[in-house]
Amino acid sequence: MLQRIQTLFQALAVVCLALYLFMPIWSKTASDKSKTIVLDAWKQTEYGPTVNAQVQEVLKTSTDTWYIGASAALGILVMIFSISQYNKRILQMQLGIAFSLCVLATSISSFLAIRFAEATLDPTQLGMNELGLYLPFAALFLNMAANRFIRKDEQLVRSMDRLR
Repeated sequence: MLQRIQTLFQALAVVCLALYLFMPIWSKTASDKSKTIVLDAWKQTEYGPTVNAQVQEVLKTSTDTWYIGASAALGILVMIFSISQYNKRILQMQLGIAFSLCVLATSISSFLAIRFAEATLDPTQLGMNELGLYLPFAALFLNMAANRFIRKDEQLVRSMDRLR
């Protein structure tokens, strides 16, 4: 029964985390425009100054942050498996909890990576949160909504069993 509303919520949660893997999470430019740091799910990249408007910035260094992407990818796999288990509602709710833990690990590791990156470049100036930072929270909200509807289905099935 893939046409249920909770399946739609779960699919949207997968889309949110999939977009998270490819969007920037955070960026910061030095006050003198000499350096820019961009953080995404797979790496933290430091760019040098731009020569002029037509020339791209020169890449200086890149640091791996694969653990952020790995926890998000694990959450995607858990949710895809949960979608395929539509006839086992209790297992789906348990997988929803596992998904929430993966999203929590993703968010915590993102904030820690932001904290470390912020310290490397003018700690008094704040960086800019990108759209990617908010996508795990949207996925978490969609997962909570899906779990609510899964629980309602389970209660409905149990009430029908009492009537027999």
